[in-house]
Amino acid sequence: MMTFITFPTIMTSTAFYPMENMPGWLSIPVHLNPLIYGVEAFRWMLLEAPDVPIALSLTVITAFALIMMGIGSWTFDRAGDQ
Repeated sequence: MMTFITFPTIMTSTAFYPMENMPGWLSIPVHLNPLIYGVEAFRWMLLEAPDVPIALSLTVITAFALIMMGIGSWTFDRAGDQ
């Protein structure tokens, strides 16, 4: 079951091939994948040639982290009430 989620997430992260080589219909799932923004931030640090602007990458990474921490805190608090 985990492979069903992990494989498409990694394959649409632009870690293995650039966005320009992907079919046009994949642009929406690629931009919804939070992993792409982490990959692009690393690409900016190493090559200074990202496909996505670094400000957008850092904003999405920060927002995703805050949302996941909020969900985790809520889940942990809810589990403690039982």
